[in-house]
Amino acid sequence: MRTRILIIVTIIFALASCNQGGERRRNQQQEYKEVDLSKQGDASKIFYRFPAPKDIIDYIKTDQLIYLKDFLNPISNADKYHDSRVQNFNLGVYAADFAYITVFKTLSEASEYFGTIEKLAYHAGLSSIFDEQMRRRVEANEANIDSLGAIARNSYNDMVNYLTLTGNERQLAIISAGGYVEVLYLAINQTDDLEADYSLLRKIYDQRYGLENLCNFMSDFTDDQWMSNLYHDLQAILDVFNLVDAKIESESKATKGKGGELNFSGGNIQLSITPENYAKLKRVVVETRGKYTSPS
Repeated sequence: MRTRILIIVTIIFALASCNQGGERRRNQQQEYKEVDLSKQGDASKIFYRFPAPKDIIDYIKTDQLIYLKDFLNPISNADKYHDSRVQNFNLGVYAADFAYITVFKTLSEASEYFGTIEKLAYHAGLSSIFDEQMRRRVEANEANIDSLGAIARNSYNDMVNYLTLTGNERQLAIISAGGYVEVLYLAINQTDDLEADYSLLRKIYDQRYGLENLCNFMSDFTDDQWMSNLYHDLQAILDVFNLVDAKIESESKATKGKGGELNFSGGNIQLSITPENYAKLKRVVVETRGKYTSPS
């Protein structure tokens, strides 16, 4: 039985950071770190930590990415999800939708979508995270979008920490998948012109590194058919990502921040995205999202 948890934090250029102690092994895409938790109980699992949806949306946001409510998963769907695993997946979806709402400062939907998260969190056994106190914080800050953004990020991270400490990594994998797929869906539907939308497409394609981590994490939980199907659906998206040729023209540089975190800046990677590959990525993302968000 292992007494260490391997925390993998995906580096998404300037947003990626890691500020906990420990020996590091780093390449361009990932940072690995081991934290000894032998004094904190059973730690026999491996935990891959992912950026919160709020951080991903903050990163990919460009002039081409705008707020379109029609792309959100309707809150009316929440009551139609009866399978616990589908509920978990859509908890991740709604967490991403809530983050998208806060990034674009659309206050009118914030409270409604938090209420939906709260409902699914109850079914997922996460009421201690998304509780009445947090709801009051959301309602008290409906006119303060920066505070809502902080709530979106912090509540997601609290959920990740809780699921890890309680040994519910399988549930974490499903929720993380929902959040990742939804962010990709919200972004990929707003790219129509490969040349005009290239800056947004580059940032979308950067998410393949986080998706690779997620697939590696989920591969440990494919002992049942539902999880195996989800893993292969995510892997199908990753396979399309990997069809793109990437040429590194200059390396990014890492500097150490005041809190010990690593901040990455500079660097340039040119992507060769064909219309065929782009169309395939969009189709696979849309189909995968629809498979798990459409009420059965």
